[in-house]
Amino acid sequence: MRKLFDELKRRKIFKVAAVYAVVSWLVIQVATAITPALLLPLWTPSLVVVLLILGFIPTLIAAWAYELTPEGIKPDSANQSVAQIPAPQHQTLIYAMLVLLLIAVGLQITDRFLLNTQTEANQASATESTITEVLRFSLPVSEDQPLHLGGKDAPFGRPAATSLAFSNDGRLLVYSAWEPQSRGRRSWLYLRPLDQERAQPIGGTEGGSSPFLSPDNNWIGFYVENSLRRIPLRGGIAQTIVASTESRSLELYGASWGDNNRIVYADQVQGSAAAPRIGLYLVEASGGSGSLLADPSASQGQFSSYTQPHMLPGGESVLFQGMAANGDPERAEIIALDIASGTQASLLSNAMNPRYVAETGTLLFMRQGLLMAVGFDPATLTLMDEPVVITENVMQALNMLNTGWNTGAGQLAISASGHLVYARGGVTPDRRTTLVRVTADGQAEPLTSISLSTTNALRMRLSPDGTRLAYHFVNAEGSSVHVHDLVRNVSQRMNSEGFRNALPVWSPDGETLLMDSNREDNVQNIYRMRVDGSDERPERLAPSDQSQAMQSVSADGVIAYLQNGDIWTLPPGGEPAPLFTSDAIEAFATFSGDGRWLAYSSATTESFREADLYIRPYPGPGRATLVASGRSSAPAWSRDGTQLYFIETDRDTSIARMMVAEITNGAPSPIRPLIAPWPYYTTVVSRNYDVLEDGSFITSMDSTQGNNDTEAGIAAAEELAVSELQVVFNFFELLRRQSQ
Repeated sequence: MRKLFDELKRRKIFKVAAVYAVVSWLVIQVATAITPALLLPLWTPSLVVVLLILGFIPTLIAAWAYELTPEGIKPDSANQSVAQIPAPQHQTLIYAMLVLLLIAVGLQITDRFLLNTQTEANQASATESTITEVLRFSLPVSEDQPLHLGGKDAPFGRPAATSLAFSNDGRLLVYSAWEPQSRGRRSWLYLRPLDQERAQPIGGTEGGSSPFLSPDNNWIGFYVENSLRRIPLRGGIAQTIVASTESRSLELYGASWGDNNRIVYADQVQGSAAAPRIGLYLVEASGGSGSLLADPSASQGQFSSYTQPHMLPGGESVLFQGMAANGDPERAEIIALDIASGTQASLLSNAMNPRYVAETGTLLFMRQGLLMAVGFDPATLTLMDEPVVITENVMQALNMLNTGWNTGAGQLAISASGHLVYARGGVTPDRRTTLVRVTADGQAEPLTSISLSTTNALRMRLSPDGTRLAYHFVNAEGSSVHVHDLVRNVSQRMNSEGFRNALPVWSPDGETLLMDSNREDNVQNIYRMRVDGSDERPERLAPSDQSQAMQSVSADGVIAYLQNGDIWTLPPGGEPAPLFTSDAIEAFATFSGDGRWLAYSSATTESFREADLYIRPYPGPGRATLVASGRSSAPAWSRDGTQLYFIETDRDTSIARMMVAEITNGAPSPIRPLIAPWPYYTTVVSRNYDVLEDGSFITSMDSTQGNNDTEAGIAAAEELAVSELQVVFNFFELLRRQSQ
């Protein structure tokens, strides 16, 4: 061992290693300093570090194999084992190492103290002379390439989750953005210094969305591939915080990084797939398994989701929004939770997406496109005064194309230094649909008699005699059931009350409508009401504290509906009961015209969109028969019961096509495409077409067909996409003025 040490010393391995370390450190410091100045990629310093590490061992090997002599670099030899470099040369090496060390230390001292002191002095001087005016300016999401705000949460153009974060000093923006033509699927996180024109993609964040910063701004938390991760602000290797999650849309619900280095995030509560509940979880920022912090089941049906958390200073309390299953924003509340005791206190109603500004003692929140503020004491978790409007027309995820994306999240971020960045847009504008009749060969013509009288008709059902059309109408104020007389060209709104009234179905005699509504107890249940409006109020058919969804009525009046992921039936004069139970989630229950067969889809909780399509005899006996496997939904029978139509969706592009199977005595033929593509409005939860006597279809074409990768769908998403941000400099001054 002594000989090896002497040999390493003779060959100057230790000295070479020391010089290499000092020089490497100096190179890293220089690379870090010049990267932003020369607008180099953010991963440049990381690349330099990797190259220097890779070069360390080869350098030591070269030092072992070669030696520096007065005649130059020569191979070392065994017979020179006692030779020494002459003293002058030996001292030169030492002096060179010391000079490099002094240069490196000098640069570090200059950077850390002299330049930093000067910067602080300049900042202090600037602060003293700062104009207290509120300055506003626009900022494109990207200067040098087309990009749109958001990520996976923006398949319809507008992001459904908060996609912005602002550094404490107000100098850096972090946001997720997606490339055109991708509908949010090709996204990165970007770092945008406000004093530079270019936004740089952050290495290691491909596919990322919904960024949020650690309190010290050294880390970015973000979502990718249904996991929660973190990465250094300047890029590097992403680390997983939470790898296993229940929700397939985790990025929609928000997360907050507390100053005690713990993160609160929202995820689907385990075991609630049939009737999803979104709860709050707590996890260490270093990673691990999240522990359930708050479950909305404790609200006794008032809320189905706890989302958009915001940690208060100290990390002992958290603000969040509670939202009902029907998505009514006026019923949403901001709630304060004491983490240690689990005690909750409701602070505000008709309020969403809370965030506390410690510098001004203000609680900011969203109310249907308005950014509002109210004084707040985080120590006592109490409000100090009345809310006031601060900024109008702030983009908020409400009235989205898919109601499941009505998260209430606002597109804004605030720096501790007092600046605001946000996207304009308010609540998503009402979309317009055109009702069309589509023949079996795919030819379509508008139903002008009704398309001119409504803006958004969905889930239409034709009356048994073919003269009236029931549909539900959706806008920012909720959904309502309407009946249109196709002969007289007049429409009436059914007086069902409630925020969400949906899925109308005709009784066999055409005298009454069945639907689901939340008009009582804030829970979606099935109701019946006469079309002529002669009854005083709709009749609640199967009262329950569980959410129900109306599906179908057989020829002899048996009602099929969904509850807890199972198909339930209610015969005339009978009691409601599940038709059968399973571990899967059933949907789209549809009786054949003669009531002898029931078609439905079935999927596992892990892959709801990968549904299989079945038929089974009703009321039995008999087993279910598979008609189609994978991504098959929305079945409807021909009027004579000999054909079963359904929608099949492409896994990669989401493009739909109408399929058909011949049914003979309960035996399905091989399926075949009927109309491909099917360029009309479709969802994974309800059928948006009906079948006419002649085998044609009635459906609707949405003006914002942003739910697939057709040319029209991509164009609609691009039209609604966000490509510009608004910056409010000295926002705290505006906050003080408006709050007075």
